[in-house]
Amino acid sequence: MKNKILKTALTILVPLNVMLFSCETSDISETPLISTTNSSQETNPQPSDIALTDSSSNYNTYRYLENDGISMYYETQEKEVYRSLLPDILDMPEQLLVYVFITDFYKLDYGAEPYKENSLFLLAEYEGRKVWHCIYMPVTSEESMWAGIFKLGLPKSMGEIELFRSSPIYTGYGIGPDQRRMDLTVNTENYMVSENQKNLMKELSLISMLNIRNDNIIEMGKTGEMRSIFEISEQYPRLLTVEYGDGNISFDSKYSEEAHPFSLTPSNIIGAYYLKNKIPFSLTGTPW
Repeated sequence: MKNKILKTALTILVPLNVMLFSCETSDISETPLISTTNSSQETNPQPSDIALTDSSSNYNTYRYLENDGISMYYETQEKEVYRSLLPDILDMPEQLLVYVFITDFYKLDYGAEPYKENSLFLLAEYEGRKVWHCIYMPVTSEESMWAGIFKLGLPKSMGEIELFRSSPIYTGYGIGPDQRRMDLTVNTENYMVSENQKNLMKELSLISMLNIRNDNIIEMGKTGEMRSIFEISEQYPRLLTVEYGDGNISFDSKYSEEAHPFSLTPSNIIGAYYLKNKIPFSLTGTPW
């Protein structure tokens, strides 16, 4: 039987890039242009904060007020490992691309617990279109972990994550439940990003995310015209800052005989950046 598609209304800027913002004009002095049907018109979407709850759990509403972090897109040549880490329902893409980030959600509303997150996504194809699929996501909050698992099908686990902001160099590391470590660095000093890099990262940032839980497919994001975080940062630099830089990533290589996300070593760094966001946003999901 064909898997049921559960589309979530995700209005979120995780440095997850592929999401949309949902903001209140009372929270900011400028109103960002988030999603449009006519590029010459501004929209003023209202936030849709939905508590992540179900019949057996009671999670706080997640409304993110500020966050920052470092992100990277890279290409890998580890084809066999890549295929083994993708669910069978997803097809291999033409180009093996990986998206990683370390983010600090340090300011939340409604009493939700601040937390850090370390993620790794693979590009894939589903029914002929490109999607991002998360295969690794340790966090520092048990509340966030269970909410992500039960509501969005994310492979969250508990981990140790740190982010260091010593401008112009931003560094971070994440250690998952198996004690393997990822180190990520973005050096923004005197870095000149090319137009080709910017355009490719904009394109990649608009690809939807697709997760799987209990044999159901959960598509995060919205279809239709969207604007990337890179475009929004150019229009509202006081609210959303993106600093491009020279990216470097390294993985703990122990247990390398096993297929593991950290076996996907880079062959080419597409682009990396530090992001600081002050636009409130919300995450909503459709229960199943």
